Order: sequence, then C-alpha cells, then structure tokens
Amino acid sequence: MDDRAWMYTGWKCGGQLSEEWIDKTETFLDGAFAKLKRGNTTWCPCNKCGNTRRQTREVMTNHLCNYGFTRDYTRWTYHGEANGMRNEVIRQRIEEHDTDAGVADMLDDFHEAHFDEGRREEEEPEATAKMYYDMLVAAQQPLHGHTKVSQLDEAVLELSTVAAPAAAAATAELCLYEHALFV
Repeated sequence: MDDRAWMYTGWKCGGQLSEEWIDKTETFLDGAFAKLKRGNTTWCPCNKCGNTRRQTREVMTNHLCNYGFTRDYTRWTYHGEANGMRNEVIRQRIEEHDTDAGVADMLDDFHEAHFDEGRREEEEPEATAKMYYDMLVAAQQPLHGHTKVSQLDEAVLELSTVAAPAAAAATAELCLYEHALFV
C-alpha cells in the first residue's frame, strides 16, 4: 500500500481535481474493474455511497469526481487489496519462526503427559471436591428400584410445587403495592 494521501489532498469540493488525483483515480478504477469476476459493477468508494452500493465504472467515476473518496478508505479492501496484504503478513510471520514452529516441543509435551512414567494413578480429589462428586452421583441414582426418577428429579419437582405458589403470591403482592404507589 503506497501513500494514499492523494485521495484526499487532490480532490476539492466543487470539482477541483489535481493531475495526480486524476491519474491515480484512473489507476484505482482500472484495478477495481479488472478484478471483477462477473458483471460490470463493484462497490463505489465515494463519500455518498461509502462502499454500500454497487456502481458501473461510469457512475463510479462521476461519483468520485463529485463527492470524493469516502473518509479513511486507504486500504482498498472492497477492491481486492486485502488478500495481498494478508499474504504478506502471513509470510512475514512464518519467516520469523523456526522451521517446525514449536511442533516438536508440543509433541514432546504430549508424549510426556500420556506415555511417560507408565500409567499414573488418578489422584484422589480434595475432601470438598469428593463430597461434591459424591452428591452428583447420588443425585443421579433412582429413588427406588421400581422407578427411573432420580433423587435430583424429585427434588426439582418438589421445589417447583412449593416455590411456584409462593412466587405467584409474592408477585401479586408486589403488583398491588406498585398499584397503590401510583394511584
């Protein structure tokens, strides 16, 4: 991306255009329309359209001359420039790293964690964690041998039957209180 100050310094309201602006705008238009895969319209970067409307080359040229380029559009992402810049950044990052990019270290770590020192015994959890795990297991057990309903299911059902009427009564009382405040 070269210096794009010309896009804004070479255009003045009222149609005053510098030679540099005219030449470089023509080059921009040539590039933008050369990259079209189908059709004859592309996103118009003028101040009026702001890359939100597709225009033909003739209309876009007219718009750029009348309205100038949209503010801060110095990387022409709507006109095919982003891909080239991305490739340059990726290539630079790859060249900065070693050839295997740390893959050998990651494989060594994986091997140590899974295969070295034989099979490790699983550590016993702390007392509070063990109590929590035991409660989870117990909550999944059926209430008795003749049902599939778990202890957790029964507890939730019991809470919902007890809590629902209380919640409804509290809501009704709150509504009456608010009504009394605003009447």
